[in-house]
Amino acid sequence: GGVVADALGRRQGVRLCAVSFMLGSLLMGLAPGFGLVLGGRFVVGVGTGLSGVINPIYLAELAPSSRRGQLVTANEILLTMGCLGALITSLLLEHTPNGWRL
Repeated sequence: GGVVADALGRRQGVRLCAVSFMLGSLLMGLAPGFGLVLGGRFVVGVGTGLSGVINPIYLAELAPSSRRGQLVTANEILLTMGCLGALITSLLLEHTPNGWRL
C-alpha cells in the first residue's frame, strides 16, 4: 500500500482501490462458478489491502489538524463495521438453499 501510494500518489492510489473493488465485485457477482468467485475475492482483497494503507494517509493529509484524528478514526471504525456487516450477511445466507445466490 505504501509503495503504491508513493509511486502513484494518494489520489491515484485511492482510484486504484476503487477500480479493484468494482472489478472484483463484478467478477464475484457474475461468476458462473467457484473459480471466478475466488478470483473476484482475490481482486477485492488486493483493493482492501491497498485501501487499508492509502485511505488513512490520504485522509490525514487532507484533513485540518484539528479534525485529523476524528476522520481517520471514523474511517477505521466504519471499515470494521463493514467487515462485521459482511460477516453477519454471510451467517444469514449460510443455510439458504441456493447459497449466496438469492
